[in-house]
Amino acid sequence: MVSRQLRIVPVIAAMIALGILLMAPAPAAAQGLSAENCRATRAILSAAIAGRKAGETRQAIAARLSSGGSGIGARYRATVPPLVELVFKLDPGLLTEATAADYEAQCPAYEG
Repeated sequence: MVSRQLRIVPVIAAMIALGILLMAPAPAAAQGLSAENCRATRAILSAAIAGRKAGETRQAIAARLSSGGSGIGARYRATVPPLVELVFKLDPGLLTEATAADYEAQCPAYEG
């Protein structure tokens, strides 16, 4: 468990930082990220992980998640392509719902 946590911390930090950069308006750094932001970006991350595991291409996942019928709010669609790219950089051992859950758990405390 410790080894898995050590591998995932930098990935989660990068994902959270990406979420901050792409959100408008971004919350103040001292406040961390909102629960809404963390839930929405976790949903994108979960869907991208599932798509990669199912053999979908980057382009197919990004197009599906960026469409109006994806359930992803318009405010968060700009985060889809970079989060999909990050998912394709993950070690296959991190392609789990636990990675998305760890992201959401650490997201509100992020101070960038």
